[in-house]
Amino acid sequence: MAIISDSSCNMKSIICNIGRWPPFVTTLPHCAWLGVLCDASGSEVIFSNLNFSLLSSLTLLDFSHNRLAGKIPLQICTLSRLTYLDLSSNSLTSELPPCVQNLTRLQVLNIGVNYISGSIPAKLGNLERLTNLDLKYNLLNGAIPLTIGRLHNLRSLRFSSNNLSGSIPLELGNLAKMNVIDLSFNNFTSPIPSSIGNLTSLTNLSWRGNKLGGSIPPEIGNLTNLTYLYLQENKLGGCIPSQIGNLKSLVELNLHENIIECAIPSEMGDLRDLQQLDLSSNNLVGEIPVELGKLRLLNYLDLRSNPLFGSIPDNLRVVEYCFLFRHATKTEQPKTTEKNGNFLSIWNYDGRIAYEDIIDAREDFDLRYCIETGGYGSVYRARLPNGKVVALKKLHRLEAEDPSFDKSFRNEVKLLTEAFVSDFGTARLLDHDSSSNFTANIAGTYGYIAPELAYTLVVNEKCDVYSFGVVIMETMMGEHPRDIISILLTSSGEDIMLHKILDRRLPFPRENSIVRSIVLIVSLALACLSANPKSRPTMKQVSETFLAQKSPLAQPFHEISLAQLRYMNRSRLEGESTEASSG
Repeated sequence: MAIISDSSCNMKSIICNIGRWPPFVTTLPHCAWLGVLCDASGSEVIFSNLNFSLLSSLTLLDFSHNRLAGKIPLQICTLSRLTYLDLSSNSLTSELPPCVQNLTRLQVLNIGVNYISGSIPAKLGNLERLTNLDLKYNLLNGAIPLTIGRLHNLRSLRFSSNNLSGSIPLELGNLAKMNVIDLSFNNFTSPIPSSIGNLTSLTNLSWRGNKLGGSIPPEIGNLTNLTYLYLQENKLGGCIPSQIGNLKSLVELNLHENIIECAIPSEMGDLRDLQQLDLSSNNLVGEIPVELGKLRLLNYLDLRSNPLFGSIPDNLRVVEYCFLFRHATKTEQPKTTEKNGNFLSIWNYDGRIAYEDIIDAREDFDLRYCIETGGYGSVYRARLPNGKVVALKKLHRLEAEDPSFDKSFRNEVKLLTEAFVSDFGTARLLDHDSSSNFTANIAGTYGYIAPELAYTLVVNEKCDVYSFGVVIMETMMGEHPRDIISILLTSSGEDIMLHKILDRRLPFPRENSIVRSIVLIVSLALACLSANPKSRPTMKQVSETFLAQKSPLAQPFHEISLAQLRYMNRSRLEGESTEASSG
C-alpha cells in the first residue's frame, strides 16, 4: 500500500505516529528505515510487510484521500480495538474482506470512492455498534444483505453510485435511529417498502436514479423530521399520497422524471419550510392547486412536462424561479404535409424542431427573404411546410468582440409578432395564433435557455453563454445538470463536492493534468451558469481562459467543492475587469 504526502517532513511525521520504529531509528531519514520504500522524491511511501498486529492498540485508522492501491489487507481485521476506519477516496480494488466482521467495536466504516467490487458481505450485520456505513462510489453489485437490519445504532447509510440491484430490504425499517439513507444511482427495482415509515428520525432520504416501481407509500408521511426527499429518475407511479403534507420540515422535494399520475395534492400547501419543489416530467393532471401559494419560502418550482391545465394561481407569481411548461398532449389533427412537426410555444415545445424544416423554410438563406442585415447577422422571414411563419437569425462570424454587441444584437432582431424565442444563437418567432393564460411565451430547448428570458424577453450574448455552460456541465456529468442549476439559482445552503458530479461511467481521474483540466472546465461552466447575467463571462474570456496555462491545484481534488469553484471564478473575473479598466 502507498501513502502520499505533500512533503517528506509530513511523511516522516505520519510514519512516526504508527509507532513501529524505535526513537533511535527515526532520527534517520524515513526512506532509510527498515520496511519502508520511497520514490525519488520521498513523497510516496510503500510499506513492505507492515505487520498490523503490532498496532493492536490502534482505535482510529484514517488513510483517506491518498493513493492506496491493491486489496484491503486482511491484517487490518486483527485491529480488534478499532472504532474508526476510513479508507475512502483511494484506488483500492478487489472485494471487501468478510473478516471485517471481526472489528466489532467499529462505529465508523468508510470505504467510499474506491474500486471495491463484489457483493456487500452479509457479515457486516455483526458490526452492531456501527453508526456510519459508507460504501458509495464503488463497483459493488448484488443485493443489500438482509442482515443490515441488525445495525440498530446506524445513523448514516451511504451506498450511492454502485451497481446494487434487487429489492430494498424491509429490514431497513428496523433502523429507528437512522438520519441519512443514500441509495441513489443504483439499479434497485422494488417498490419503496412501507417499513420506511418506521424511520421517524430520518432527515435525508435520497433514492434517485434507480428503477423503483410501485407508488410512494402513505407511510412516508410518518417521516416528520425529513428535510430532503429525492426520489427523482425512477419509475414511481400512482398518486402522490396526501400524507406528504405531514412533512412539515421538508426543505427540498424532488420527484422529477417518474410516471406519477393524479392531481397535485392540495396538502402540499402545508409544507411550510419547502424551498424547492420539482414535479416535472410526470403524468400529473388537473390544475395547479392554489394551496401552493401558502409556501412562503418556496423559491424554485418546476412542473414542466405534465398535462396540467388552467392558469397560474396569483399567489405563485412571487416564486423566484418558476417553470410551468405545459405538456404536449397528443390530439387528432387534420392531415397536413408537414414532415417534422411544427414550432410550438415553450408550453408545448419538446426540443425536436427539425433541421430539415429550417433549411427548407429559408431556402438556404435566400436574399429574397432577408428582412434586415446588421453588423452581427441577418434576419430572414420564412414559412414552414405547415404554414407557420417564423423569423430566423443567421449570425455572422465574429472577427473580434465588441462591447456594443449586446445593444446591436437586440436592435437587429425584428419581431413579426409580439413575442419571440431563443435557442442558442437562433432567434425564432412564435406563431401569432398561439394562446396561453400567461403573459409571454418563450421557447427553446428547455433546460438550456437562460432563466432571465422568462421575464426580460431579451436575447443577448449572455443567454448564449448560459446555454454554453449547460452543455459543458452536461458533458462533464453525463446527464442534464438540472439539479446543479437549481442549487445555483436558489442560493441553496447545500454544497456539492466536484468529484461527486462527474460522469460515473468514466474512470475516476487520477492524473494531475486531467484533474486540473476538469477543475478549469467545471469552474468556467459554473461561471457561465451564474444567475446574474452580468456576472457571466464573455465567450472571449472563456476562450482565453481555456487557452491559458492551467494552474496547479491548491488542495486535493477530493476536497474541491462547487462553491469553491464559483468563488474562484468570481475572484478571477473581478481581477480581469479591474485590469481591463486600469488599462
